[in-house]
Amino acid sequence: MSTYTTRIDGNQCRIVATSQAEFDQALDEAESWFNAAKRFSLAEIVIESDPDLNIQVRACNAANISVDGHSVVTVRGSAKVTVRYLAKAIAYDSAKVVAYDCTEVTAYDSARVQAHDSARVHAYDSAGVVANGSAGVHAYDSAGVHASANAVVRAADRAVVRAYDSARVVALDFTEVTTLDYVTVTARGRAVVSAWSYAEVYARESAVVHAYEFAWIDATDGTSVFEFSSCIRGKGGGRVNLYRIDYSEIPPKEWVKRYGVKVSGDTVTLFKALPLDMTSGKEYGRLTHWAVGETVTCDDWDKTPECGGGLHLCPTPGHAIYYSDDLRPRFLECEAPIEDLVPIAGKVAKCKVKAVRVVREVDWVGRPLGEDGARGGAHPPCDVA
Repeated sequence: MSTYTTRIDGNQCRIVATSQAEFDQALDEAESWFNAAKRFSLAEIVIESDPDLNIQVRACNAANISVDGHSVVTVRGSAKVTVRYLAKAIAYDSAKVVAYDCTEVTAYDSARVQAHDSARVHAYDSAGVVANGSAGVHAYDSAGVHASANAVVRAADRAVVRAYDSARVVALDFTEVTTLDYVTVTARGRAVVSAWSYAEVYARESAVVHAYEFAWIDATDGTSVFEFSSCIRGKGGGRVNLYRIDYSEIPPKEWVKRYGVKVSGDTVTLFKALPLDMTSGKEYGRLTHWAVGETVTCDDWDKTPECGGGLHLCPTPGHAIYYSDDLRPRFLECEAPIEDLVPIAGKVAKCKVKAVRVVREVDWVGRPLGEDGARGGAHPPCDVA
């Protein structure tokens, strides 16, 4: 005899189940009811279950699936779930989870998580996480994290972290961290940190810091600090490897080597961040359209190492996003002759070239869209819509 209950109130259906079979049956009934009423695209399915029961959630056409109380769910495929209060979620594949309050989420594969309030997230593989408020994130493997407000991130292995506002980051191993505003970072092992806009970095062991305008650096013996601005503040030990960089003196081949730019023969791979309409130059009255497979050319080319007189691109999508004002930018992978590359000054690495061939659209870490493992589409995981 079934012991589940299904309560439908307007566009909300609340399911209380004591087994997986009961939940599946209740969800089928809810789908049938909402489909008959032609309201399923507006429906919210709310799950309540015993904390000892791990509900397997599949994708359905509901506008949202929410998890309340102490419920525990596993999310697979392309399902989307919102967890609240003290609920827990485990996400795999391309699942999407939005977490609030004191919830706990563990994400694997290419799952995407948006964490708010005091939510806690453990991210592995190529999972993508956006953390706001006082959310806490532990990122491992090649997980990608965007942290803002007072979020706290601990990253290890080859995780990629973008930190904003007053976020705090502890970076270990080969983690890559890029900071904006008043972020605080403690970097150990072989972590690499790009710091600017009043970021504070405590570099230890073999950490590497790329310091831009107004960053504050505390570095100890064995670390390496690259100063890209005369406005760097801080202190260092007696054996800190300190390098002061003058963009105008960097040869193109040294610039591409320093930033890990892909070189194939005489051609380099660069990246451009653009708004949804794939245009640039509107603010300068020089509207330029970028299309995959086409060649984009600058008609006022000037090799002087300063802004203007060229097409501006960056060594990675992570660098390119800094120069985009769009909240959901699209990224293009482009190829250009290395002989035309001119490094130019900026808080974040960029260069200019005379012409580029647009190869393809990629995601925020440079993976071709549609390729297995591409992280969350073209834009950083700023939401899970």
